[in-house]
Amino acid sequence: MPATKNGNHIYITGLGNTLASVASDINDSAFCDFVGGEFRWYGTSANVRYFRIRNGGELTVGNGEKLMANNATNDDTRFYVDPGGHLILEPGSTLDLAETGVGARPYFTYFYGRVTAIGTAANPILIQNFRRLHMYETQNNNNFDNDIWHFEHCTIGGCSTANNYAFYFSVNGKHRSHIFRNLTFDDTLGRGQDTFGFAFGTGGNGGYEKMTFENITFNSIERAYYNIGGAPIKVTNNSFNASNTTYHTFNYGAMVVNHRQTFRSFGSHEPKPYGQVFAMFDNCTYADANNVSKHISAYGSIVLFKNCTWEDLTGTPVRSQYGGITMLWTGNTFLDTNPDFQVDQNGEIIYVHALSVNVTDENSSPIEDAIIEIEQSEGKEKLIFRTNSNGDIHAMHGVDAALLTHKSQYGDNENTNIETWSDPSNSTFHIVKIYKEGYEVVTQNITMESDKNLNIQLNVLESNFDFSTSDKIYL
Repeated sequence: MPATKNGNHIYITGLGNTLASVASDINDSAFCDFVGGEFRWYGTSANVRYFRIRNGGELTVGNGEKLMANNATNDDTRFYVDPGGHLILEPGSTLDLAETGVGARPYFTYFYGRVTAIGTAANPILIQNFRRLHMYETQNNNNFDNDIWHFEHCTIGGCSTANNYAFYFSVNGKHRSHIFRNLTFDDTLGRGQDTFGFAFGTGGNGGYEKMTFENITFNSIERAYYNIGGAPIKVTNNSFNASNTTYHTFNYGAMVVNHRQTFRSFGSHEPKPYGQVFAMFDNCTYADANNVSKHISAYGSIVLFKNCTWEDLTGTPVRSQYGGITMLWTGNTFLDTNPDFQVDQNGEIIYVHALSVNVTDENSSPIEDAIIEIEQSEGKEKLIFRTNSNGDIHAMHGVDAALLTHKSQYGDNENTNIETWSDPSNSTFHIVKIYKEGYEVVTQNITMESDKNLNIQLNVLESNFDFSTSDKIYL
């Protein structure tokens, strides 16, 4: 079906649409044209011009082609991919939403539907001069399961006006397995305006762990990740290069009631699939940033770092405040041998180790849905997990272990403002209780000065057992 013009709208419906075919179908050079591989649609001060890929519509921007908006005044071009629509950006293509050096800024861009932007290392896709790319799932929450956003081997240039986010997850419901991989952010491209990276709003907190944020380089980008709602994202192999004015990564608010007691654990508000909910940065590098703080955890948020490197010799690599928790696990490297952590306003930096638990029956068969309760001996933290079909703790981001506190830093001084929570040196430990209906309860104490494994066998309760004569506790 050809593209159509209806008033101030271009509607893309049906399959097989290209920039050339759309220009031919519209056939109105005052509205849009296609010259030398460059498609432009024109906004005017009198007419806001819309470009919409409708449900069932598909548009391909080919290698070497450019889809560009030309704005006479602010906000007079608007681009939408509707639920069920599909935008395809081929290797070497460009999406330029406010043509460099021409006209004013565009309105926000809305991606409800599917976007496939897969370039190659040798021929990346360029996306630039946006005002903000809004990523929405609300309208397709229960339908359009194929509406996946896949951005790979793309260069994300500067925005059209300063201090806008590239990808803004406004409201997300279903949290499909969207992919952001092999990207480079470089805000010197396009109009050269200061650009932020990813932002996560407060609309929905569960399910973000399905998304991929992998192999992404931020060149002089402030606020590479601005996590307002405490979304439990996993960020892997990211490089945060020099930014001289603000934090690289923010994490705010996971809606915990009491972060020390629950860590938003299973059953703290309602049943959750995971015993711990956290954002995770794995194998990431924070470059020297001229005395600028690199990461902040605040307002009840929980962030795990594993195998990360902080290259700066001055400044603050990590700050935790207002109930925010930063968990430091294995493999983290600070080139500054005495890093200046900032911990205040009930924030914490906790040094954690992993406890893996496997639960089987007398026949060595795994037990699914066994409950594993873990509590620090002085009540400083309590976690609740369920076992998966393999009898293991089921935890997010592939950790599949309980991350338990060995030491907690509650102030700036890592020598004096620190408590040991689970170590033979001060007789502190964690109490692990495993149970399932129809089986005996097993309780075991363990210290968490290192990563550890527990293999637990649950025995079936005897039907004629006399509970009145037992000093054990059964559920």
